[in-house]
Amino acid sequence: MLLLPFVNSGVSKGSRGNFVNKLDKKPTRGDINLNIEKLKENRRKVVVLVLIVSVLGAGAIAGYYYYNSVNYIITEDARVSADTVTIVPETTGRLLEWNAEESDRVESGQLLGRLDLTPSLASLASDPESLQKAGSIMAQKAEIRAPISGEIIQSKAVVGSLVGPSTALAVVADTDHAYISANIKETKIGRVKVGQKVQVKIDAYPNKVFYGRVASIGKATTSTFSLLPSQNSGENYIKVTQVIPVKIVLTEGDNKGLMPGMNATVKIYLKS
Repeated sequence: MLLLPFVNSGVSKGSRGNFVNKLDKKPTRGDINLNIEKLKENRRKVVVLVLIVSVLGAGAIAGYYYYNSVNYIITEDARVSADTVTIVPETTGRLLEWNAEESDRVESGQLLGRLDLTPSLASLASDPESLQKAGSIMAQKAEIRAPISGEIIQSKAVVGSLVGPSTALAVVADTDHAYISANIKETKIGRVKVGQKVQVKIDAYPNKVFYGRVASIGKATTSTFSLLPSQNSGENYIKVTQVIPVKIVLTEGDNKGLMPGMNATVKIYLKS
């Protein structure tokens, strides 16, 4: 029979007994209470840490808004504007010719169209003297010219249609001098002054910052000129904060590519 040599593990019988006893030993109520207290203490530390972070975060946000309220007036109620003129004929006639389309660049006095006034002159054929006098005047009125230099932003003219002084043929805008029209709350308008520096962001150009100055401040609220002005009265009166239009002229050259109606965000520097 083969006998295997006895291998001494180095662990005495007594040590093995202690180890087994530790494994078999059940935690006492004191151990359990101690662990519960440690968990509660850790939980309190986490809660305190969260509260500290929350307070610091709220303080930072409050400080940020306070700093902005003291140094700036910011509004998203702003848009690109430009001086516009509606082109109408001086007299009644049939539109014989029209040479202006949307996005065309025109110069003040440029010939855009011509009316056929033959029927009107025909009524004077029996009176040569009157026809001669009226002829030169009617010839001038037959020509439709651009009232200002700018860009055609709308064209409704249809060659062959009968038009008159109440017919809007097109709209021309002075886009070379486009500006920003911002509506400022009446509670803040007292802090706005002509000449203050302004930073402008245009939604159409999110990566570009425009700069300008306050050029003028309106003398009436926007609702004053509304087609349906507010008529709150009596017991149902609801006080609504009004806004005043502020014109902002951009730095020369910054208005290129801007189109009337584009949305903008305005930051007026109160301490510039």
